Amino acid sequence: MSSQSSSSVGKPADYVYFERTTAGFSEDALPRSKAAQLKLEHYYKVAVEAAIERNQRCVSGGVDLSSLEDSSRWLLTTTLCFQACGGRTKTRG
Repeated sequence: MSSQSSSSVGKPADYVYFERTTAGFSEDALPRSKAAQLKLEHYYKVAVEAAIERNQRCVSGGVDLSSLEDSSRWLLTTTLCFQACGGRTKTRG
C-alpha cells in the first residue's frame, strides 16, 4: 500500500489504496495485454464513428418531415434509419 497523498482529502479513513505494478506478470503478459487494449480501443473507435455516421445519415435524410402526417412521418423516418444502418436491426433476447 502506498503513502496517502493530498488527493485523499475527503475520503474515509478506511479507504483502500492499491499500488499498480506489473511485477507479478509473466514476460509475455504485457505485450499481449497491450495488444488487447489496442484492439478494444480500435473496435470502440470504429463503432462510435459508424454510429455517428448512421445518425448523420438518418438526420440528413433530406425530407421535410413536418409536412407529413404522424403515421407517414414515423414510417419514413424508420425506413430512412433502417437504410442508413445498412438494413441491420437489433435483435431482442
